[in-house]
This record gives sequence, structure tokens and C-alpha cells, in this order.
Amino acid sequence: MKKSISVTLLLFCLIGFMNLNCESEEIPKVIELELGESHNGNGFVVTFFSVKSDSRCPIGVTCVWAGNAEVAFTYEDRLGVDSGFSLNTHLGNGFINDTLISGYRIKLLEVHPYPEKDKAINLDDYVVEI
Repeated sequence: MKKSISVTLLLFCLIGFMNLNCESEEIPKVIELELGESHNGNGFVVTFFSVKSDSRCPIGVTCVWAGNAEVAFTYEDRLGVDSGFSLNTHLGNGFINDTLISGYRIKLLEVHPYPEKDKAINLDDYVVEI
């Protein structure tokens, strides 16, 4: 009798832990950051640090290739350890558009605004979606 009660309690505990794990999974979300802006995550801070280059083919121009925007970020973990990384809009060979840091996947989704012919982009106008 004691054995069956113990097994039943163990099953309830396991089912409870399984439900807890399912409920604790986070749904991925899109984060928009302006240049210099930070996002405080669950034990980390990611900052849109700079636009390293933006060679995307402007609207209204015919180009040989689509080009690339490379943006730099800083990342600080819960221990205060800083690291830097860059992500790209181009998905070709040698261009990285996502990274995994401390168990978090950070992917560059968009860089706004998109270049237009004969129109300069001010650095302060850049916004990224990660």
C-alpha cells in the first residue's frame, strides 16, 4: 500500500515538473532598438552599439548584388562580463546574421531605414529588429 502511494506521489511530481517546464518556455519576440539603445533581458543586456557599414543596394538603383548592412552590438551577462559582436543582413557565405550567447539566440531581422537613391541616412535614424 505504501509503495503504491509513493509511486502515485512520484508520478504527480513528475507530471507537475513536466507542466512547469512547458509553461516556462519563452516565446521568441522581436525587439526594436535605436542606435545606442539597450534591451534588458532575463539576466543580460544587449545594446545596439553602431552601424559598421551599410552597402545595401538603394531603392531606385540597379546593383550587381543586394549589399549588406553590418551592425555591432554589445552584450553584458548577469555577471557583468561584456562582449561585442556584429550581425549582418546579407545571408551569404562569411556573413553572420545570428549568434548564441549565454544560451540566448540573437538574430538580426531587419535594419531600418532601407537606403534610397540620392538620400543619405543619418546614424540617428537607424533602428534594428532582433
